[in-house]
Amino acid sequence: MMKKQILLATTLLALTGTASAAGSFTLQADDLQNGSFTRKQLLSAEYGFGCTGNNQSPALSWKNAPVGTRSFLLTMHDPDAPTGGIGWTHWVVANIPAKVDRLPAGISVGDTKLPAGALHTRTTKLADVRPAIEFLIEQPPFDALLYENKRNKVSAETAKELLPALIEILAALPAEHWENDLLYALLEECIEREGWKKGTVMWVLRIAAAGQKVTPGGATEILAILGRERGLQRLQAALQNLSA
Repeated sequence: MMKKQILLATTLLALTGTASAAGSFTLQADDLQNGSFTRKQLLSAEYGFGCTGNNQSPALSWKNAPVGTRSFLLTMHDPDAPTGGIGWTHWVVANIPAKVDRLPAGISVGDTKLPAGALHTRTTKLADVRPAIEFLIEQPPFDALLYENKRNKVSAETAKELLPALIEILAALPAEHWENDLLYALLEECIEREGWKKGTVMWVLRIAAAGQKVTPGGATEILAILGRERGLQRLQAALQNLSA
């Protein structure tokens, strides 16, 4: 029935630039019974496994995050689920803001209970997969207003100014080295040298390469999957659209 101790099922990672911490970083579920999930948190019948629960996320809270934490990543995984040894990932939430220290019970996809900026990263149905990655097959047409990002102070004009330099930098990387880690390292080096903001650069590249704000990977991951030729083609096309 997948009743698991919370320590086995839930992990909260603090994404931080430092290793120091104030006290012990702890996570707890606030609505367990005797250390186990209740019927409300068990999978619903549609998922199989013999469960007949309500598939409701538990209320979680944490404290003493490491100093310098920028965001949190939450994973809820059952290693003993009857799936042939790979377990079952119930829930993944990324980019939880550092100022947040709890999540209420019963959060669903698109729910306003989820903190602003946080993202569900796991699909719940096979039918959800294609819409999430369709942009890799064919880039959707998009308006220049998509570049607008107040947090990173990005506009279409910013993208128009940055893209020529970014295309030139990336074009210098040969196809055999066109992979996520090397793309990221190259951009980090150029960002530091040019005094650019990383968030600005990555946002412009994400929009130019994907044509949408929310993607299942970051800018360099998208470019790595597309490959050198297609990746550069998309960036060039995006620049042409901005110049039209």
